[in-house]
Amino acid sequence: MSVPQRICAHWLTLVGLVLLLLVASQPVPATPQLVGRHLLQALTDDASDVNIFVVGDSTGDEPDEWVFLLVQELAPLYPSYGVNYYLWNRRNPGWPTTPWVIQEGAPGTHVLNIWNMSVSGTRENYGLTYAESEIVPKKPDLLFVSYGHNDGADTVRFRWGVQSLVETVAAQSPRTEILLIAQNPETGNTYQQAHAAELAQLASEEHVGLVDVLGAFEATGNPSAYVKDGIHPTVGGSYLWMHTVLASLRSAAEAPDGPRQNSEARPVSLIRFGDFSRFVRGKPAAWVLKNAKATVDFKDAEAPNRFAVKLAAVNTTSAFIYQPFPVEQVRGQWVTVAVRLLVPSQSKSTTVGMVGVLDSRTDVSMTTQRGDGPRDRYFWDIVSRRIDPRAKSAGVVVYVDSSPTQPPGTTIVVQQVLAVLGTHALIDFGASRGPEPA
Repeated sequence: MSVPQRICAHWLTLVGLVLLLLVASQPVPATPQLVGRHLLQALTDDASDVNIFVVGDSTGDEPDEWVFLLVQELAPLYPSYGVNYYLWNRRNPGWPTTPWVIQEGAPGTHVLNIWNMSVSGTRENYGLTYAESEIVPKKPDLLFVSYGHNDGADTVRFRWGVQSLVETVAAQSPRTEILLIAQNPETGNTYQQAHAAELAQLASEEHVGLVDVLGAFEATGNPSAYVKDGIHPTVGGSYLWMHTVLASLRSAAEAPDGPRQNSEARPVSLIRFGDFSRFVRGKPAAWVLKNAKATVDFKDAEAPNRFAVKLAAVNTTSAFIYQPFPVEQVRGQWVTVAVRLLVPSQSKSTTVGMVGVLDSRTDVSMTTQRGDGPRDRYFWDIVSRRIDPRAKSAGVVVYVDSSPTQPPGTTIVVQQVLAVLGTHALIDFGASRGPEPA
């Protein structure tokens, strides 16, 4: 991957003169919420239909694995409820026309629906692909996020992918409670332990729940006895996983938690014209373009926005847009960038549409999200990281294509860029203004 040329000092000086430098404090660490009280209370009171949604990998897609075992455990606890189980079809993406009816329930009463999008071989970007088209419309009472086994040694980017998924759902379905699952350990490596540490930090920052399945396996004193093929839980391991999830839900019911904490003040913006609402001499104001051409795009704008910006690579070297932060304001601070973008399906490369938070002291490959997100649909790509306290420059980068080996003509469409101090983007879906004349 080619590294963007460090932005010259005069760029930083020029931008620094027009940005108001505000003093910001480090975000106060939170703790993961106890999640599940509202779900179990609704079931106990027979108050309404209830929807549980699961996104995950092959550890949860079979009848002898934790999701279906949890359904079987919950059903007899609430005998008046009809219980329907839906398993996502990956080959022909969609839900079955009729569910697997686990329990008929009493006539005229409510229904518990379990929507299981656990798909073999997938990572968190698969769930992100369907976050807005499948998860949000269901308005689930509870969302389980269970990824990690297919991420290998990649830890920070794993966390960014889960963060993108969590914040996307939370922004559009704020009533949905979210539980992250730290999956079972693997045999012969500590990848899952590293993933669990990232999830614990993310759960604290996002005020969501965390189920420590990994810890439950390790607490047995012989976790490998509950794992087959080095990765997948045995049947006994799946029962251990299920009971760990159920215990977490019951703990929340016994210790009532508050509402999702999304009411904090909106963070201070670190960039200008993140909505590309001003162009000067045919270029988006405040942005530096490198080997990229920017045009106002009315055709591909996401409703209700009037326009977006199409970025095209103009040659075979790395193409990107960049905007520096006021470096004095961000040194040693956590910064979060959220980019709303669309990557055409013909772009198969994982170097297209990458998003990053750069500073002058950290290798760009460690500060940039993967470029293998959804295709042909808008999504939020989110990156949170701490800027090096000794950085001489820092900023946000959005790559059209970060590879010098791709042909020219690669395009992406960007709707909005947010960049704020702190670890939470507080994304929204409000309309942007039309472009202003120069």
